[in-house]
Amino acid sequence: MTSIFLQDDLKEELEKILGEMRLKDPNKPKEHTSIKVYEQAIPKIRIDYGNCNEEEEEEEEEDQSEEPFPYIIIKLDSGKIMNEEEAAKVELLIATYDDDLKNQGHKDILNIINKIYERFYKNPMLANKYYRVNDIDWVLQDDDMYPYFYGAMGMEFKVRMFKKEDRYA
Repeated sequence: MTSIFLQDDLKEELEKILGEMRLKDPNKPKEHTSIKVYEQAIPKIRIDYGNCNEEEEEEEEEDQSEEPFPYIIIKLDSGKIMNEEEAAKVELLIATYDDDLKNQGHKDILNIINKIYERFYKNPMLANKYYRVNDIDWVLQDDDMYPYFYGAMGMEFKVRMFKKEDRYA
C-alpha cells in the first residue's frame, strides 16, 4: 500500500509550499510562527514526571500545554485499489489562531487553501509518483470558534502500484 508514502511525501511538499508563511502563535502573543504539518492526527503529549518534585511537575505541565496552532493534519480518508492503480482520498484539516477583534481569521485559512490549490493546479504531480485527479474541494467551518479558525481541503491522488506478473513470460 502506497498511501503511507503518499502521506509522507505530501507532508514534505506542504512544508515546502507553506514554509515561508507566518501566522499568529497563541503561545507567544504578538509573535508569528510557521505552520506545523502532522500526519493523521496531532501527536499526543505524554507527561513523564519521573523523579521530579512538585515545582518541576508544574513546569512540565506548562511546557506541555502549548497549543499546536497553526497546523495542518494530513488525514488519509479512504482509498480504492483497482487493478494496477491505487486511488487515495486525502483530507487536509487546517487550523489557525487569530485573536484580532476584526474576526477575520478565515482569510488565513483561505490563503493556505489557495497556496495548496495553486501548487496542485499548476502541477498535479507529487514526488514524481502520485497524480492529483478530480476536483479539489474545500470548506470553512460555519461555527464561530474565535480566536480559532478551521477549514479543510479534499484531494484525490492516484498512483501506479504493482505490475501484474505473468507466470508465462
